[in-house]
Amino acid sequence: MHFAHSAKLLIAWRIFLYITLKFYYNFVQYYCTFELVLEILKIKPMNLFTKLAFSSALALGVFSCAKPGCTDPNAVNYSASAKKDDYSCVYKEKLIFWQNLATSQLVQNAGITGLYIYVDGQLVGSTLATNYWTGQPSCEQSGNVNTEIDMGSLDSKLIEYEIKDNNGNVLVSDFYIMTAGDCNFIQM
Repeated sequence: MHFAHSAKLLIAWRIFLYITLKFYYNFVQYYCTFELVLEILKIKPMNLFTKLAFSSALALGVFSCAKPGCTDPNAVNYSASAKKDDYSCVYKEKLIFWQNLATSQLVQNAGITGLYIYVDGQLVGSTLATNYWTGQPSCEQSGNVNTEIDMGSLDSKLIEYEIKDNNGNVLVSDFYIMTAGDCNFIQM
């Protein structure tokens, strides 16, 4: 009689563990945050036994949780340990303005001695008309003028830029789409 009762308890325990572990697996896959676990454990209708079983199952694999964070390697706050994108990525990219010899000579022949670069209405830098590059600079180089564009949570951003001469006359007014993870160049 005692053996039959023990066998029933063992079967019931195995069923309970199977259900608990199945629940745990699904929970971790879709809702794994420590704050949510704590909230679930505070639920009043849960009895002590259920809380202990749930806590035990959770403790077996709490470190396998999909850690939330920014999963885009182009973002400033990229986290290699993040396995679940939480849409917190933020982007900043370098924008390089440069001119070649032909442009330099063209503006000098027009009597222009300096160029002033504005992005979204803000002065970001200036250069002498005599300064030029023989080819497009690399991302590591500064060009004639460079600035960092805060793109917020967008991985691309439309900016407006203007190039003015030393008298404040607008020489160029245009738009440019900044792209995260790319070198962003504007040839003057």
